[in-house]
Amino acid sequence: MGADTLHDKKSLSYDALGRVTSIHNETWNKAVQFAYNAAGNRIAVTDPEKRTITYTYDVLNRLTSMTDPDDFTTKFAYDKLGALTSIERPNGINTTYTYNANQLDDSP
Repeated sequence: MGADTLHDKKSLSYDALGRVTSIHNETWNKAVQFAYNAAGNRIAVTDPEKRTITYTYDVLNRLTSMTDPDDFTTKFAYDKLGALTSIERPNGINTTYTYNANQLDDSP
């Protein structure tokens, strides 16, 4: 959207459920669009250049993947208690999370 200054005027649009569907920067006359699925999860964000990031979720509404406009996908995995266990990035840098008995992050 360009440089954000104190003088930029923005307007937000909402759907019937109160979710933000667009943020319009009136100074630059550009908008970011948001889309949601029936469960209320954000499934897409489209920037002013019409480049879209998409999001997918499992049946428990946990984010499982995020694909950027260049078709690079980041994947997320969870354990049976719903805690995030790994993030697999397209650049090969992966992160694994482990938890102690109290479900507190025990990762190095």
